[in-house]
Amino acid sequence: MDDAIYLKMLERVEESRKNMARLKEEWPEQRTAFEQLMGSTMKDGKIPVKYKYLIAVALSVMTGCPWCIALNVNRALQNGATKEEIMEASWIAVYVGAGEKIHNIQYVMQALEEML
Repeated sequence: MDDAIYLKMLERVEESRKNMARLKEEWPEQRTAFEQLMGSTMKDGKIPVKYKYLIAVALSVMTGCPWCIALNVNRALQNGATKEEIMEASWIAVYVGAGEKIHNIQYVMQALEEML
């Protein structure tokens, strides 16, 4: 990933919100279906919401998606996750993804620095 193309993490969150609003206008059926999937998946269940977002952070590190990292770190914080929990979840992704994924933690650290 080229660091030069990445925006500040909070800017990523806002950028994503604007893009999702545009998708809802231009592709309402598909965007609504995605909202339903997200709503049914990311609500309290057998796994509490906080832990779901910790899992989402780890998966975001695995995929290397800076928008996903920014959004899921933000949502994990909103649902009571601590910096330490978010970093521990990120390290699980490193363990699973090995060396290639260690570089993606920089975006989690950047998001935490900007959001806390």
